Amino acid sequence: MSEFALRLKRLREKRGWTQSDLARALKVQQSTVSRWEGGVTEPVGLYAGIEATVTKLERKHGVTR
Repeated sequence: MSEFALRLKRLREKRGWTQSDLARALKVQQSTVSRWEGGVTEPVGLYAGIEATVTKLERKHGVTR
């Protein structure tokens, strides 16, 4: 599993969100979040900025890597 996948899952769980909750917030399918968290794919194109957003949210919410 990629570092991004671990970070995304850790942050989502810290917030108490399901994959569906995160998918709705990001306006993507739940299966997309599942693939990101499973390390199958990583965000590209419009969603490439999600990694930077995850980093900012980690800092804001005190989630460590």
